[in-house]
Amino acid sequence: MATGGLVPPLLEPLASPPGGGGAPILRARLLEILRVLYEHHPRPKEFIMKFRIQARALRGARAT
Repeated sequence: MATGGLVPPLLEPLASPPGGGGAPILRARLLEILRVLYEHHPRPKEFIMKFRIQARALRGARAT
C-alpha cells in the first residue's frame, strides 16, 4: 500500500487550508495513516522523500 498510488490522495487534504478539507480531526487521522504506511514501507526515508511528506504537511500547518 505504501508503494502504490494511495499516498498522494491522502496528502491532498493535508496541504489544503482550513475549511478546504483540513479539519483537525481529519488531519490527525490522515497523519496516523501516513505513519503506519511509513512504518511498513520497505525504505521509510525514501517514502518521505518521494512523496515530499514533510513539505506538504508543513504547508498545510502554516495555513492554519
